[in-house]
Amino acid sequence: MKLGVLGMIVSMALAVGCGKVQTDQQAKGDSGDDIASVEMKTTFRGKKVGKNLTKAAENIQKMTTIVKDDVTRVTGEAKRVAEQVSAVTKDGVGVDITLAPKTKPVTEWEYHEVNATEKNRKEVLAEQGRLGWELTSERPHPEEGFILQLKRAKP
Repeated sequence: MKLGVLGMIVSMALAVGCGKVQTDQQAKGDSGDDIASVEMKTTFRGKKVGKNLTKAAENIQKMTTIVKDDVTRVTGEAKRVAEQVSAVTKDGVGVDITLAPKTKPVTEWEYHEVNATEKNRKEVLAEQGRLGWELTSERPHPEEGFILQLKRAKP
């Protein structure tokens, strides 16, 4: 794209009759050679146009060098990662994964029955609660009051 901008500038300069330009562009691939190179020969009439085009060419060459350095750095990192992956594959990889459902341990309960009257029912439940007992059911006592069925987890 940067070379395209330079080409447009040079074409405009030639169209207005400022001179002639010869450019040489190359791009090379994975062989380790240069990624891109630009060679320019310019002849211009008019100092200002020639000066601006020369400055533009210098800027494009600087940008090309920066891009080339970035591509070289990224290519080097990719090769390093590929070598690491190859080493892992060569040495072998063993992975064991075991999945087990997460379950709670089975709770064992102990049970207890307490007699309570209508008057002391709440006090009996409060006292048993402080001791860790939980009411599971209640039924009428054959004579008077209630039979409270309680449970708690075994220690």
